[in-house]
Amino acid sequence: MLGGLTLAAAAACTPKSVLADPALRELIDFSQPTGLLMTAVVHFVGDEYDPWRLLARYLDGAGYDLMFFADVTGLRSPWNGSYQLVAEQGMQIPTNDPSVLISALATATRNLGLVYTSSIAQAQPTA
Repeated sequence: MLGGLTLAAAAACTPKSVLADPALRELIDFSQPTGLLMTAVVHFVGDEYDPWRLLARYLDGAGYDLMFFADVTGLRSPWNGSYQLVAEQGMQIPTNDPSVLISALATATRNLGLVYTSSIAQAQPTA
């Protein structure tokens, strides 16, 4: 503990060592409801560390029940009346089919439920 700040001395790309850190275990009781936000971390993880599987291993190792992915089939609302910025910044596009990602994540976890939504707009119409 450093002035109210707890430091876990481990590499972020090694979930087992981070989650096993005694300072972290003293700070967080994983038997209680918790949340995991890695919004400022995963963006800086190189592809060689497989960021999606890394995140899944953190959730699995911390005892989370599930990881949820929402299928997105359209563009975000226009900004200032135009979709130009939305397209330039790649907001929600292009999106990946979560079913493909789920398959890869299943190989990296043991107990984590993997859940996604899927739009019926992608299915062929029936007669």
